[in-house]
Amino acid sequence: GNTVKYRHSLGIYRIVEWSDLMSAHMVPGELIIRGLSDVSNPKGRGLLLLEEMRSKGNLTKDD
Repeated sequence: GNTVKYRHSLGIYRIVEWSDLMSAHMVPGELIIRGLSDVSNPKGRGLLLLEEMRSKGNLTKDD
């Protein structure tokens, strides 16, 4: 959570300053969502949660 929070708010790109909508995959868990929420909510930014993501050659199993 803290890593993503600082990367999006204080990193070289300061994503939260210019992005109206960020996306996050739910696999890493609740902390990534909480971290992004901490930096995006005060600025009125949105968060799009990805439940499923497919890419050719990925290392996950389709069960």
